[in-house]
Amino acid sequence: AIARAIELIRQSAANGTINLNTNGSMPSALERCIEAGLDAVRISLNSFRPRVYAAYYRPRGYGLDEVFQSVRIAISRKLRVSLNLLTHPGVTDDEEEIAAMRAFLRRWPVAMVQTRTLNIDPTRYFEAVGRPREPLGMRRALDAIRDVTRVGNFTHTH
Repeated sequence: AIARAIELIRQSAANGTINLNTNGSMPSALERCIEAGLDAVRISLNSFRPRVYAAYYRPRGYGLDEVFQSVRIAISRKLRVSLNLLTHPGVTDDEEEIAAMRAFLRRWPVAMVQTRTLNIDPTRYFEAVGRPREPLGMRRALDAIRDVTRVGNFTHTH
C-alpha cells in the first residue's frame, strides 16, 4: 500500500522528498518503496545488539538482521538514511553497545543518527535488557559515534 501511494505521488509530482519512517522489519517491502520513488528512510532501533534489540521490540517474524538489511539496501540504493536511536542511560552508554554502534556505522555510514529518548520505566527496561556493569555516560556514548556519523535530534533535507 505504501509503495503504491509513493507511485501515485510520483506520477503527479517528480520533485520533493518522500521520506519513510519504519522499524525496518521488512526489507523486501522497503525495496518496493524504493523502486516506487522513495528518497529517504528513517529506521528506528534501540540497540545494535540482537539480544537487547529483541528484548525491547519483541519482534515476530523478523530480527535485527532484517533491520540491518533494510539499512544496507537503502544505502546501496543511494537513499538518505537516518536512524532513530531510542536512547536510554545504562543501555546506550554500555561499552558493548558503543562498540556495536561504532562497528555497524563504520561499515554502513548513515547520514545521521537522530537520538530519541526512550521514555520507559527504567526498572522494567533493565529487567528486560540487563544492566551494564559500568555505563560510560551518554555524552561519551554519543561522542564515540560522532567521528563515524552525524548525531543530532532533528531532520535535514537533501
